[in-house]
Amino acid sequence: MKILIKLLLVISLISCSSTKESVQREEPFDEIEEIISSGGTTKVRYFSLFDSTPRSEKRSKKRNFKRYEKLTFKNNVMNNSTVQWWINYYITKDRERFQRMLNRGERYKEVIETILSENGLPEDLYYLAFVESGFVLNAKSRASAQGVWQFMKGTAKQYGLVVDSYMDERNDPIRATEAASKYLRKLYSAYNSWELAFAAYNAGEYRVLSSIMKVESRDFWKLSEKKILPKETRNYVPKILAARHVAKNWSRYGFSRPTSEGNSYPDLESLEVPSPIKLSTISQKLKIPLDDLKKYNPHLHRGVVSPRVSRYELWVPVNYYSTAKDRKYLLRSEKVHLRGIASVKSNKKNYYRVKSGDTLSVIAENYGTSMNHLKAINNLNGSKILVGQKLRVTQKSYYSSKSKDVYRVRTGDTLSNVSERFNIRISTLRKFNDLNGNKIFVGQYLNLRKKRFHEVKSGESLGTISRRYGTSIRELLKKNKLRTSTIYPGQMLRI
Repeated sequence: MKILIKLLLVISLISCSSTKESVQREEPFDEIEEIISSGGTTKVRYFSLFDSTPRSEKRSKKRNFKRYEKLTFKNNVMNNSTVQWWINYYITKDRERFQRMLNRGERYKEVIETILSENGLPEDLYYLAFVESGFVLNAKSRASAQGVWQFMKGTAKQYGLVVDSYMDERNDPIRATEAASKYLRKLYSAYNSWELAFAAYNAGEYRVLSSIMKVESRDFWKLSEKKILPKETRNYVPKILAARHVAKNWSRYGFSRPTSEGNSYPDLESLEVPSPIKLSTISQKLKIPLDDLKKYNPHLHRGVVSPRVSRYELWVPVNYYSTAKDRKYLLRSEKVHLRGIASVKSNKKNYYRVKSGDTLSVIAENYGTSMNHLKAINNLNGSKILVGQKLRVTQKSYYSSKSKDVYRVRTGDTLSNVSERFNIRISTLRKFNDLNGNKIFVGQYLNLRKKRFHEVKSGESLGTISRRYGTSIRELLKKNKLRTSTIYPGQMLRI
């Protein structure tokens, strides 16, 4: 009996000590969460190391991708004395440099705004890059941040950019903007404040979080007033607000109309080439001007595609794309042999293979983008995907709003008003874009002209392609100089 009583006492003591240990372990998390969440409706996302949600529940849970159309700030923020100081600085002491920044930025403005919009973010985030680099592509800070968005090497790699001795994708405006979109979305979802998101972009996420905990406030202007944040960061946010205001009101402040001096970005497509290979060889074999290859691929600073990958996608002006794709086979024997460097299968994942249980919304969330963006770059009319299907997850093309061949759907667009705008029948638009109904989505590219080329897909034959475009097999053979009816996936056919 005594032994039994002793055993019960021991069990009771163990139970009490484990409960106490559990409480002590949870108290710091509760305290942090209370500090971050107290007061107001703004929240910093709280991450727990102990996530008990079943995996199956996570996969099946519906994700809502929120679009942020406009930058929203605290009321009367433009009256802030620091913001006003920077406005005055830009229009007086820094006037000449500001005009140069306006002109340089004009070349990249539509590219950047398009990618931001396709990723569900406000187009005015363009002004963060405006302040960061002034649109000097190879701009490098004292801290070794580089490119239009001034990414540090570690952050760049974290968001999918390749940085090595042969290429630095921080200098590629398109890829860098895609990475910046994912990073800025993450920051805003964490702080629910654009001022704090900007501050975190400059000073680092944990520096801002620790400042919030010290002051027990999520108001950037209070943190700034108490000088908890670094001096550079206290000026960084007002600089962006001031630059945005002056740039949008350039005429009011006596600046000249921003002009890219005829160097606006053309419509671009990505073309996969074997690697390592010289840009001069690609130019010669594919009939693309070398200057264009260098201009639209500024991240390839040694004139050669990195030998650390077995293949790579270059940006090519649309008017050279179809011919280049047809001649791509000429590059197979032109690879450069460099000692001591082994090629890997690919530089990064541009594609994702659909697995059992995947949905388009889950894949979009995993890659920090929207369902509509995935639909647009994969030419999907709906959300249905199949196991084993190969989905593109990175940007594959860019078309300007001035393009006569393609139109990018914007917020509020319907097939009817696109039809009226370009004086094209709705039925014709449906035919050009293989649409079954009138449903379109933001970010979708609509063909405004009959396709001049067709990319062969798996399972297609000249017979099915000829019927689709209302032509004959003989005509296809003649236009494409084919001796037989043999075609292969990825081949470009003139229609």
